[in-house]
Amino acid sequence: MLVSIIIPAYNREKVILSSVKSVLNQNEEDIEVIVVDDCSSDNTLSVLRKIEDARLKVIPLEKNSGACVARNTGIKAARGEYIAFQDSDDVWHQDKLKKQLLALNNYKADVCFCAFNKFTESNEKATIYPTLSDGIVPYHILASYSQASTQTIIAKREVFDEILFDAKLPRLQDFDWMIRAAKGNRVVFVSEPLVDVYVQNDSISMSNNKLIEAYRIIIEKYPEMKDESLDVYVRWIEWYAKAKILDGQCDKSLYKELFTCEKTVENFVKYCFAELGLLEPFMRQKRKRVTRKR
Repeated sequence: MLVSIIIPAYNREKVILSSVKSVLNQNEEDIEVIVVDDCSSDNTLSVLRKIEDARLKVIPLEKNSGACVARNTGIKAARGEYIAFQDSDDVWHQDKLKKQLLALNNYKADVCFCAFNKFTESNEKATIYPTLSDGIVPYHILASYSQASTQTIIAKREVFDEILFDAKLPRLQDFDWMIRAAKGNRVVFVSEPLVDVYVQNDSISMSNNKLIEAYRIIIEKYPEMKDESLDVYVRWIEWYAKAKILDGQCDKSLYKELFTCEKTVENFVKYCFAELGLLEPFMRQKRKRVTRKR
């Protein structure tokens, strides 16, 4: 049973070797590793070409196209019955594939994702995310919040034959993919952290502007969610509004929409504060108090 692992890479000469080797050193040996280089301008390709392993294939793109295009290119080139992903600056634990394949089989699932250890450059202690229980995860949980990071996902080939990554999204591509994949497939979670994720200063996940744009696209992309799963739609509006507030923007229309959909005291207060222009200063002071407590 061949598993294809796809790694998009762009200017990762310092970390790509450990990333690829952590995949090649898996307990499951029936694998192929496809690195799609997104026109790196450093020595990423040179480092990759020094790796002597017949299971490794390198595909250089002709122009810089982004991680989603790189992943989709890898998917189309993959030969495996299962497809998984790794990021160029992260490290898999040696038994990652074995444990996820076991979970897929035990739960008769189509998609599996696992917890991961998140390290930042300013934090030596890892944060484990997400904190879910082992087993099948309901659709509304997967659609409400971004739970599955790409490098933790493995799925049957036929799932990716139907669902690719949306290259229009500047962030949350894994969240968007899971929204679509979870609707018609069984998704299982492994609560043991099986990936070490290292957030670099130049990582796309550091950009709040891109997060704001991603939430806007997702909300516009699935207008039916408001009627089909109002609780999910409300969570999206909450996260979108919060991202804007963190960027110094107070979108009154979002708080009006929140209160229209969910008439709670908290939403009413936020709506009133937003209308009066007091919400952003209030939230800023609240963040300062939380920071001082830490």
